[in-house]
Amino acid sequence: MALTPAEKQRRYRQRHKDRPTQAQKIAMLEARIAELEAQLRTATGADTGQEHSPQTIDESVIAEWERALGKGRSR
Repeated sequence: MALTPAEKQRRYRQRHKDRPTQAQKIAMLEARIAELEAQLRTATGADTGQEHSPQTIDESVIAEWERALGKGRSR
C-alpha cells in the first residue's frame, strides 16, 4: 500500500516532533554565543575596563566556541 504525500508528511512530522526547529537551533546557538562572549570579556578583563591583547584569551573559551560552532555546522 503506497502512502499519500499527506500521510508521509504527517508520519514524518510525528517522528520528528521533538526535534528543535531551525529557528530554535539558532536561538540556542545565539544564547550560547552570548554566554561565551561574557566569559571572554571576563577572561580578557574587558569588563573591568583594562586594556587586553588577543594573546590573553583563555584557550578553554576558544575550545568552547569551536565546539559550539561545530555542533551547529554538523547538522
